[in-house]
Amino acid sequence: MNDVREEALQMLADMGETPRLGGLISEAAAARLLSYKPEYFRQKAAEGMSPVPWKLHGNRRFYRLANIIEYLSEDDGI
Repeated sequence: MNDVREEALQMLADMGETPRLGGLISEAAAARLLSYKPEYFRQKAAEGMSPVPWKLHGNRRFYRLANIIEYLSEDDGI
């Protein structure tokens, strides 16, 4: 899981995204980490079909980096 975490942090740095307090990242950054187009990812979240839980602040969704890392680290037999 540490390899996934380091890779995610490097990708965020390359995007110019710094995790906020609590490890929250923007919806666009979360989409990129999960290999989705931001528009599609936003649509799926609005439909309640996001692969990871999100937190709403105002009208913006934020995602916990720890949840994304956990999701990416899951072994689904592939």
